Amino acid sequence: MSDDGEGLSDRQLSLLDGLREAERTGHPIDLRSLARRSGYTESSVRTYFTKRLEGVLVFRDEDGQWRARGALRCSEEEFARRMSQKAGAANDVLRTEEAWRAVVRKLLYEGQRRHYHLSREELELVEELTERDRERPRTDEVPIQPTLFKG
Repeated sequence: MSDDGEGLSDRQLSLLDGLREAERTGHPIDLRSLARRSGYTESSVRTYFTKRLEGVLVFRDEDGQWRARGALRCSEEEFARRMSQKAGAANDVLRTEEAWRAVVRKLLYEGQRRHYHLSREELELVEELTERDRERPRTDEVPIQPTLFKG
């Protein structure tokens, strides 16, 4: 199959398998090894990560290393959709934190309206994000430096 979203190519399937293995072992993703395994160049793997998979199946840890999360649950059909050229437009919406927050809010409100429920894992993820927000100083908590220019 091709890379156009109609199904998974052999390279895409190898990429998904590599992400699943990284998630299963809990190790950071070795880009060079994943590129060799999948038949993509390292540069292509990086591009797929940043344009198609970041924030969905791959995440950067505190040390800046790529980690896989969600690949074990990801179906081949879902991965094919994510890897399709059409997926890029959806990912563009998530380029800024403000845009991402707007999408999250819309999804949560719509889920609530439809009486959907979050799994324990999803709730833990929301809680983790909430804790990170609390650790960052809000604007009113940041000390103001005296100005160098006095009127």
